Amino acid sequence: GVAPDVIVMQGGGLHAFPGGLEEYEKREGEKAARNDAMLDARVRQEKKARDAAAEMKKQAMSSKGGRNDGQLKQAKQKLDKISRVGLYREDGKAFKLNSLSKMDEKAMRLPSRVSAQRGGREETMQFPDPDVSSLRLVDGAPLISVLDASVGYTMGGVLKSVLHNVNLQLTAKSRVAVVGDNGAGKTTLLRLLGGELQPIKGKGMVRTPPGLRVASVGQHHSEGLAEHGDKTATQYLCDEFQVTELQARSSLGKFGISGPAAVSPLRTLSGGQRVRVSFAYVTWRHPQVLLLDEPTNHLDIGGIRALSEAIKAYEGGVVIVSHNRAFCNACCNKLWVAGGGAVRVSECSEEAPFHELFSGYAQSVLSKAAGGGGKKAAPS
Repeated sequence: GVAPDVIVMQGGGLHAFPGGLEEYEKREGEKAARNDAMLDARVRQEKKARDAAAEMKKQAMSSKGGRNDGQLKQAKQKLDKISRVGLYREDGKAFKLNSLSKMDEKAMRLPSRVSAQRGGREETMQFPDPDVSSLRLVDGAPLISVLDASVGYTMGGVLKSVLHNVNLQLTAKSRVAVVGDNGAGKTTLLRLLGGELQPIKGKGMVRTPPGLRVASVGQHHSEGLAEHGDKTATQYLCDEFQVTELQARSSLGKFGISGPAAVSPLRTLSGGQRVRVSFAYVTWRHPQVLLLDEPTNHLDIGGIRALSEAIKAYEGGVVIVSHNRAFCNACCNKLWVAGGGAVRVSECSEEAPFHELFSGYAQSVLSKAAGGGGKKAAPS
């Protein structure tokens, strides 16, 4: 990676990590796994303590000699200790309560910090079931076929062709990363696949089965929520689709928008939260194909990871314009490279896994730039 160090904005402060992004993600993954294990242990310990306290209280109240105040006191003490169950330091070791005379400022802050970590679970995303079976296709048949198609725009009365003789197929198992230089036709290709642009007359065709639903998520899709800024995310979906509050909140919850975020004005949400609301909106009608143009914009590391997992679990076809190498490596199995008016198709295999395909593309970009082919940003 390019960056040798990472600075994390978290909990109202900045935290420096002496290492690259991959090292940071590895450490955070290990930390999350450790915290999950500690959370599970805490639940078991709390249940055991509550059960024991309840049994002690029951015995104390049913004592032959009358109520046993000593046992009741012990039961109360056991319940009081539950508040300290599961407190750990960042290294995973148990946190012990010290006397105030031994506590420095960091130690005094520790319980609240650990408590926040205990309650934190990484947000997830889940795309709705696309119900591909309703299209009545043979297993593995393409959802979209592009046959010798050329596509472009009319500017000033003059037709400008951007892509020529494109041949592509997208199935329900396709997870495609589209890369290429600026102006190479990546967004044009998405618009062709989504039906917003038609092939130039007499220059090929695009075939789709009847009833195919396609959802397009543009680079600036979440900015369209600005005009609805005074509405809550729940109100927005209710008004757009004439559904109940329960239905709206259920959909938002699948994209990590729940609790206060679901009932706060859209203008108060973070960029990443608005992206999630936008995902809930564009996928409301259960599309069988997702066309995503730079979908990781505004998402933090956790959000990007959740999106990649949602894409892998989705049972429809996906086409993604992105130069985020880690993201594409995590969820893609095909690489389409736009350039020179054409689209080059590469499919991964055991001999050529996707990360090698993407690495080869990135190396070609760097070599081209080093050879004087112009300034181009290498995929991150």
